[in-house]
Amino acid sequence: MKRLTLLLPLLLMTACGRQPEAQTEKTTVPVTVCSVQTETYTPQHFCSGTVHASKEANVGASLPGRIEKIHVTEGQRVRKGALLAELSDELLTTAEIEYRTLKKDYDRVKRLSDKETVAVQKFDHVAAKYEAAKAKYELLLKNTRIRAPFDGVVVERLLEEGENFSFFPAVKPGYSHAMGIVRLMALNPIHVEVEVGEKNLVQLKPGMAAKISTDAWPGRVFEGSIGAVQPMLSTLTRTAVVKIALANSDNALKPGMFARVTLEMPRAQGRFIPRTAVLRTPGTALDYVFVAEAGRARRISITRLAEQGDRLSVSGLTPDDLVILSGKQKLKDGSPIEIGGRQ
Repeated sequence: MKRLTLLLPLLLMTACGRQPEAQTEKTTVPVTVCSVQTETYTPQHFCSGTVHASKEANVGASLPGRIEKIHVTEGQRVRKGALLAELSDELLTTAEIEYRTLKKDYDRVKRLSDKETVAVQKFDHVAAKYEAAKAKYELLLKNTRIRAPFDGVVVERLLEEGENFSFFPAVKPGYSHAMGIVRLMALNPIHVEVEVGEKNLVQLKPGMAAKISTDAWPGRVFEGSIGAVQPMLSTLTRTAVVKIALANSDNALKPGMFARVTLEMPRAQGRFIPRTAVLRTPGTALDYVFVAEAGRARRISITRLAEQGDRLSVSGLTPDDLVILSGKQKLKDGSPIEIGGRQ
């Protein structure tokens, strides 16, 4: 009995002495690591916008009148100067008669004035009446023969033949006031307008490349470039409008379409790691990684800056860090590790 009493503490001490060694072997996690790569890349800014015509005009007259004839149909392409519509010309006819009569008087008096056989005061009086009649005739001629101010497509007839054109505009959301006879739009090139925040706006310059995709044409990417950057920001949204110009020779893009835009920002340097190395705290948008440091795992919070395929540019790491790839799901901050491979 006395011998058993002496052996029992000895057995307990032996067991207790071996337990920490077994526990250390069990909690050491085998991992693979990779280095942080510093590379030059082209950052991208993603935003959404709307397709707009590069030019738009509701073409009408500066004087009211009855529409006698509309020479174009919706969807028709027209060249600058093409006749779009004609208004009633009763006033034009009267003005033309007056103009041609006064032109004859002017020509006759001018010949006499050249021979110095007529008083200068009389010549000036006839010349003034002639110039006034000419201006009136040309004004009425311009406002009874409505012509296209630029090359474009007739997208809508706002009035029909027999209706009276007036100056009381209607309003269509997203477009200009609907005062006119026809709505004309220039669709090649075409514009995509996006709103960009002040942080990214300062890096944008005209001529920088952009890629556009739409729901209407899945899988198709349209290439364009920044045409203009609005020189002021909205005081409500702190954004400014950026216009992206792109070719539209096949008329695939229509005004009003929703567009997804990728802007290529100026080249920069970034620290890249594989996307698979990144973990996220459940229920949050907080990303982190584990790095190998003196035989243990250290948890480091990171911020995603850019994506390049299966790699991420992040902040929070140094070029000397060894980022843990495999085995990271078993780790906690400070867990002992054993590096089994390096990529």
